[in-house]
Amino acid sequence: MNKLYFCAFQTEVDREKLTKLLNRTPGIRHWFYSLPYSIFIRYDFSPSQLSKMIEAEFGSVLHFITEVTNHYGRLPKEHWDYF
Repeated sequence: MNKLYFCAFQTEVDREKLTKLLNRTPGIRHWFYSLPYSIFIRYDFSPSQLSKMIEAEFGSVLHFITEVTNHYGRLPKEHWDYF
């Protein structure tokens, strides 16, 4: 699929631990963050699979994942290359 997802999560999720998980997960093509308590993830599978992976690592923390399809805003210039 290779789609871009936006994932927001509650403060109990350690972003460094999450990025280590992403780095070792097959199908994760790229990730980056610009905003607190959130991360953009380019991923080969569905958002439900990504959600299950997060729950397996962090338990039942609150999180929300959506595919980025229509977007506009202000982010660092280098991040726009991944949209």
